[in-house]
Amino acid sequence: EAWFEQRLKQTGRRLTNEQLKYVVKQACDTTAIAEGEQGPSILYCQLAARAAATWHSWTTPQEALPAVVPGVQPMLDALLDHTERRFGREFTSTALAAMTFAVNGLSAT
Repeated sequence: EAWFEQRLKQTGRRLTNEQLKYVVKQACDTTAIAEGEQGPSILYCQLAARAAATWHSWTTPQEALPAVVPGVQPMLDALLDHTERRFGREFTSTALAAMTFAVNGLSAT
């Protein structure tokens, strides 16, 4: 709980008590914790904090978008779905492709 509060404070955001408890509950869900780990990964916590930082105080956690869901892959899916709804599927796909090419570069082979 303290980690999420600190992370959100760094971005100038706060959650309501209900929202914070919901995010922590999702992070502590056993499906969010990789096998052999004692807690959620830092990647999951970062994704959940970024998603929750966009919520409004009047929104309940269950209806807030992007959703905070247990597990890294479902969290990535929720963020991608939210981005596609906000900017459109074609734009999102093109932007992600451009970022991929920028990192990996192009080659003839």
